Amino acid sequence: ALANGRLIIEQGGDSVVVYEAITALTYADRLDEAQQLIAEALIDINRRGSLRGYVSATTFRALVHLRRGLVAEAEADARAALDAARLEAAGYVVPGAFSVLIDALVEQAQLASAVKELTAAGPLEPAPSLYPFTMLLHSRALLRLEQGRPQDALADALRCGERQKALHITNPALIAWRSTVAL
Repeated sequence: ALANGRLIIEQGGDSVVVYEAITALTYADRLDEAQQLIAEALIDINRRGSLRGYVSATTFRALVHLRRGLVAEAEADARAALDAARLEAAGYVVPGAFSVLIDALVEQAQLASAVKELTAAGPLEPAPSLYPFTMLLHSRALLRLEQGRPQDALADALRCGERQKALHITNPALIAWRSTVAL
């Protein structure tokens, strides 16, 4: 489906199916391929003027940057996604963008900024049982750990694990909540 841009042509650059493929590539550490697919999606998205697609693509590009260790680039893309999301309801992608932004800020030891963004993300409970909300919960656990709040971090990490199990997501490459529990 990825060959010769077929997936983008058939589904469009803002299709959930495209982002499922990007997710698979990202968590399989096939980051070059994920980034290429994001670039192809952005060409289609820009051609069609899809703001929602831009938010999705920029969020996923931020995640790829973060996994590469390009923290400043991840922060910039996550902020761009959130700025665009303010212009149009972007649905379930927004919590994922906040998650990547908070993780990037924590990596840069900008804890006060991370707390500010976590507050801007809104309450985490009750939250829909969707993966991006679980990502955000894990980001809060990592932030709390860095703040020296291990009991709060533990509670968040365990809750993240409960949500992952409820979603039938067992692969630790997606969210390594057990590692956070151990820390």
